[in-house]
Amino acid sequence: MIALAPLKTALPAALFFLSAVGASQAAPDDGLIERGKYLATIGDCAACHTRQGGEPFAGGLQIQTPFGSVTTPNITPDKRTGIGEWTEDEFYRALHEGIGKHGQYLYPVFPFTSFTKVRRDDVNAIRAYLMSLKPVHAPREANSLAFPFDIRETLSVWRGLFFVPGVFEPDPTKSEQVNWGAYLVEGLGHCGQCHTQRNLMGATIPGDALQGAAVQGWFAPNITADMTRGIGSWSEQQLVSYLASGVAPMRSIAEGPMATVVHDSLSKLKIEDLRAIAAYLKQTPPRADVAGGSVVPVPAGAAGVYVSNCASCHGLDGEGFRDRIPPLSKNGTVNAEQPQDIIKAVLAGLPATQQYGPMPSFAAYLSDGDIAAVANYVRSRWGNNAPTDADGFLVREIRQSTPIMLAGGEGSTQCPPPLNEKERVVMDKAKAEAGDLLRTTQGGNLVLRIREILPKVRAAVHHASEADIVNGLTAAFCPVVADRETMTVAQKRNLLDIFAQITYAEASGMLGRRPSRQ
Repeated sequence: MIALAPLKTALPAALFFLSAVGASQAAPDDGLIERGKYLATIGDCAACHTRQGGEPFAGGLQIQTPFGSVTTPNITPDKRTGIGEWTEDEFYRALHEGIGKHGQYLYPVFPFTSFTKVRRDDVNAIRAYLMSLKPVHAPREANSLAFPFDIRETLSVWRGLFFVPGVFEPDPTKSEQVNWGAYLVEGLGHCGQCHTQRNLMGATIPGDALQGAAVQGWFAPNITADMTRGIGSWSEQQLVSYLASGVAPMRSIAEGPMATVVHDSLSKLKIEDLRAIAAYLKQTPPRADVAGGSVVPVPAGAAGVYVSNCASCHGLDGEGFRDRIPPLSKNGTVNAEQPQDIIKAVLAGLPATQQYGPMPSFAAYLSDGDIAAVANYVRSRWGNNAPTDADGFLVREIRQSTPIMLAGGEGSTQCPPPLNEKERVVMDKAKAEAGDLLRTTQGGNLVLRIREILPKVRAAVHHASEADIVNGLTAAFCPVVADRETMTVAQKRNLLDIFAQITYAEASGMLGRRPSRQ
């Protein structure tokens, strides 16, 4: 799947709505703090409690919801603006009951409906870790919610309808490994917060647990054992690989928010915990009433669009290339119930990963109708059986809301920031150590310049991975290309794509030899 889940857009993963502060009664030992750090990593707390460019855990990130925006609080041990004055009981009550230090109801965008399942000793460990951090003075910024959602007291109705506190109870009919995986997925991992459909009141629908859901322009796919829409046909090792690296060999690549979750959280988990998560997901029951097949006839010209633009990499039968290009046949994202993520991949392209090379953006080359046609084509071929319901209106909507490098139109010089800190470091080092080389890189000297730039970047960033180097260098080259006034948008986009492909080929040692087809 290109974007398999716990997406962290609408319903974050961390200690979200703690707004004031708490003191520990006794100094915790290093072991407890270290365990708390690991558990906070499972919950991906930093991702939601760190604004872009801000201090870790100091809050300030604005989360958009259908009811307005909510700003995450400071959860460092600052006594005035963080959690420095919170007691263990108050901290546990926030996670277990969704009630703040002063008795106020917490908004359910903080996933206390999942965190309620976390054991008291694990919550205490997380608090011990947070209390060991450097205090940061960062006052809470106001939420911006529409009436009447800005009145916290109205949450009493929501809670009465949709929230029942309760710690996770193991299923005696399941193995210890499956139960541990269930504890991680349903509790701190809070996967269902993004992978489960919601009702009009914003509450997850229990009968649709993990069946997939639209989340702020993305589709968090079905992660049950469904053989077509979900991960039922994946091997446990493919699923573990996906969680650990964002790549399931010959299956899928993590895209967008899921790629960030993998980088910040899942890739840091112990292998036995990843295996437990995989074991649990592999036995979750699929929904029996999922409809398949076409919704709209695929136009005859769709095959031509695919052959002209996609087949040279993905193959005429969607088979991909071993270890370099993922297949489209029986791909989880291609088969998802909704087509948003495959459309985003065609529009914006995909960055390099540890296994697969970068995918170019087609936003400057294909119309909205062509992208819809090719999306429907691949969703109905080679054993795929997804609804062919993409249309030009949906593509246009996604195009307008998706950051795309040099895509043309209003955002033609847009260069989105790197996806993670390692790529950002590579970008900054490339600009500092090889800025002149980047500025003089042209279509005719691409290979020569890249061969000069790569050693300089590798020397400056010793521990950067192949993917970090490719994506960071592409991000560094983007503004250089954007400033070239004599080039058309399509020419700029083409130069940037070729730069990324050659950089990947050089960095991976693939230049000059074609990968073997799967």
